[in-house]
Amino acid sequence: MGFIRFLLWTSMCIGLGIFIASYEVDGKTPAQHFRTIWKSADFSKKTAAVSGPSETHTADDKAAVDRIVAKRASK
Repeated sequence: MGFIRFLLWTSMCIGLGIFIASYEVDGKTPAQHFRTIWKSADFSKKTAAVSGPSETHTADDKAAVDRIVAKRASK
């Protein structure tokens, strides 16, 4: 049964790949549509702006976390 399932999934993936590479939608293949969308979206600027966590914690918050960690460490 496992081998038949493997063959079924493999054939479905190959069929999907053939569809993406050869079938035309609006004059272009789905792969070409994806490529143009990927090139037009500028992802590098969005990810470069994120430098680190923006959360701020008060001294009380840090003390509460330290108490919880100390309590668990002593068990």
